[in-house]
Amino acid sequence: LEVLYPNHVRKSVAAGAQILVNLSNDSWFGDSAMPWLHLAAARMRAAENGRWLLRASVSGISAVVTPRGEVAAQTPLFAPARIRETAALVDETTPYTRFGDWVLFAALGLAAAAAWLEWGRDPYSSSGRKETTSSIKGASSMSMASRSTPRAMPAQGGREDRASRNVSGGG
Repeated sequence: LEVLYPNHVRKSVAAGAQILVNLSNDSWFGDSAMPWLHLAAARMRAAENGRWLLRASVSGISAVVTPRGEVAAQTPLFAPARIRETAALVDETTPYTRFGDWVLFAALGLAAAAAWLEWGRDPYSSSGRKETTSSIKGASSMSMASRSTPRAMPAQGGREDRASRNVSGGG
């Protein structure tokens, strides 16, 4: 089973696979990040489909992955080793197994709808909607002096007092 292709794994589980087996030869990657990325992909496929995954690699990293994507046991890279672990056959299906990437598309659609609804909101108004000066009663009759807020004068030498600034570090 090729763990780098999630739809292929999903279709195998939808067709009745109760456990996932991944045979791999990662030796041509050498001592790089790729064997670890292959293991990460295997963990993701196990979690997406709610299946135990048994990964056997010629040069490492062999592993037993739980249906939650956790590594129950693994071997080191480029070291002969044996794993003894218990895994179970699983019949339940996950939403990802049933619907595939539509789960992701639906989540993205909900996030986009929420962002669109939030777009016109003013976080400072009590109603949550933007207000214009024409909708505020008496706005036209207010004098310029009553609208402005007085500012504090700078401390000696034209510098602001340190206590009145928001100092985020180093300066």
